[in-house]
Amino acid sequence: MRPTYSWVIVVLGFFISMAFTTTRYLLPIILPQMAFELKSTISEMGLLASAYFATYTFSTIFWGRLSDKIGAVRIISLCCVLCMTSFIFTGLSPSLSHALSSYAIAGVGAGGLYVPLNALLTRWFRRRGTVIGITTTGATLAGLFLGVTVPFLELLYGWRIVWIILGLLYLVLAVASARFLKESPTTCDKARASEHAYRGGLDEVTIALWLDLASRSHLPAMGVWGPCLLDLYGGLFELVRPFNCRVGLHLLDL
Repeated sequence: MRPTYSWVIVVLGFFISMAFTTTRYLLPIILPQMAFELKSTISEMGLLASAYFATYTFSTIFWGRLSDKIGAVRIISLCCVLCMTSFIFTGLSPSLSHALSSYAIAGVGAGGLYVPLNALLTRWFRRRGTVIGITTTGATLAGLFLGVTVPFLELLYGWRIVWIILGLLYLVLAVASARFLKESPTTCDKARASEHAYRGGLDEVTIALWLDLASRSHLPAMGVWGPCLLDLYGGLFELVRPFNCRVGLHLLDL
């Protein structure tokens, strides 16, 4: 199952690379219309890029060290949420100062996308250069995608809506990363083994639970009620199975 799931990591890495590059490429495309509406010159709008790269430079070191402690998946998901927040507030900015502070958050979020992603890929693949090359193409295609779609959307809805739409896409990516990204093949294998034991071993669990109760109890009628209790516990586990609930398994530890 691991080779199949590896493609999930590659696809998500591809879109994360697109998201990382979008934080950089969107501003130059949308800058003229922003400057006109915010009543600022192009030189003043250049401060947005300076704020972005300043926060990005210092955040990469921070996110890299933090990903070693708590894992790359959490960092990537969190930074997608930061990028979403930055884009939405940038689109709602009434002035240059508000846009400056909002867009600076995108630099913080972008720093947590690039470094942890590469660290994650090195744990998953032996041919790291090939895989990183595949995911990096997402960064190039992001520029192509933005160059084609953003002017069209800006013409129809305005530059503010463009920021908000792309910001919501970061939310989708954050949920997908938190749900499907795994820290390493070992983590993935353990999760699958646990799920397999939960779904395929319900009969063994109920039997073990019944034997455990029978061995601890001194009631002489337990042998009579045994089949009924076994059916009861079996029905309970079958009831919670569709909800992927593991409460029943934890009862065995009590």
